[in-house]
Amino acid sequence: MDGFFFFRKKQWIQFNIYRRLNTDSGQRHFSITKGAEDKDKWIVVCFGKGKRFYCREWVFNKIQHCLEEKANISELTSGVNSNQPPLVPDKGTFISSRLTEGCTKAGNAWGVLLVGGAGSGKTALCTELLWPTRGQKTHYSLHQQSLAFHFCRADDSDTLCVGGFIRGLVAQICRSGRFPEYEEKIQDPAVQHILQFGECERNPTEAFKRCVLLPLLNMKPPQQSLFLLVDSIDEGCQLGEGEHLISSSTPRTIAELLVSHHELLPPWLLLICSARKQNKAITKLLTRFHKISLDDLRKAYIVKDVQQYILQRLDQEEALRQHLTKETAEMLNQLHIKSSGCFLYLERVLDGVVDNLIMLREIRDIPGTLNGLYLWLCQRLFIRKQFAKVQPILNKGIGCWP
Repeated sequence: MDGFFFFRKKQWIQFNIYRRLNTDSGQRHFSITKGAEDKDKWIVVCFGKGKRFYCREWVFNKIQHCLEEKANISELTSGVNSNQPPLVPDKGTFISSRLTEGCTKAGNAWGVLLVGGAGSGKTALCTELLWPTRGQKTHYSLHQQSLAFHFCRADDSDTLCVGGFIRGLVAQICRSGRFPEYEEKIQDPAVQHILQFGECERNPTEAFKRCVLLPLLNMKPPQQSLFLLVDSIDEGCQLGEGEHLISSSTPRTIAELLVSHHELLPPWLLLICSARKQNKAITKLLTRFHKISLDDLRKAYIVKDVQQYILQRLDQEEALRQHLTKETAEMLNQLHIKSSGCFLYLERVLDGVVDNLIMLREIRDIPGTLNGLYLWLCQRLFIRKQFAKVQPILNKGIGCWP
């Protein structure tokens, strides 16, 4: 359909979308300074907390292994640096040389980069890592090693603000209670001034160094390694062909800030990021990160994830099993192939079956992409003549989308 391009630009119309927002997973506000106004508060928005989560145990095992590697390198560098003087703001080269000395010798990765296409489950996995729903699984305790997190959303400019990101990290580190000395350092008037709204936005590099990097580097290493999680780090980095992500003294995005400074993070802190695999500008710059693909169907364990997702939903949902017959069982195998590792595709189709919007036998007619699925569902709502009437309205709607 000509002009019906907005499904490719934005997943604007989503059928039966699940959004759970509460005090833990919705908007949270943390005051950074005494007497701070609303604009000086940090906002983080995360969708899906508490939603049933399936599979992906192999990913959590890899993250756990990377955290163990960080613990080992932290022991090495703590021995090397035990007799070194505290780090001070005007010795940036000393920071880099001290950290690089330990990290490069051990050869461990600077962080973890979760990559996958739209709907592959990157945000769902990050949410499960922070708020586990399956207490019997081995990854349940990993959330205890979280120091701070941030979820970037293209439709919420506050989550893409570099200054807000820095203030959010500071707030969470203070609230964690892991480093009482850190809280004392943040109360310094000079640091408080840097964190002020406007000042932090004007000089995010200085704010990140003075308020996050330097204080953490001077802290006594914790008993176990910790992680900093940033979901959808590539949001806000929409680059055209031939353009490159730049690292300047005044980073415009959270990605630029972290790309420029991730090597200066404490050796006991693992940076975990997620990004779409199509964004090569990000994946190429984070070269020393351990990349984990969530939808590479050449990997047997990813194929198993897709199969297990379908089987577990059949096992747990009577409303879904009612549609299963000998004739329709083969359709589930087609669904597994058509999904191409996209869990959102699987979820939308199976939810449609449960809600009697889709018949299992219709799976053979559904396009094999997420955008095609949305278009197919939308076209089913209207007969051809009706669709021609509402199409301009839908196109206008996506044009007004932030």
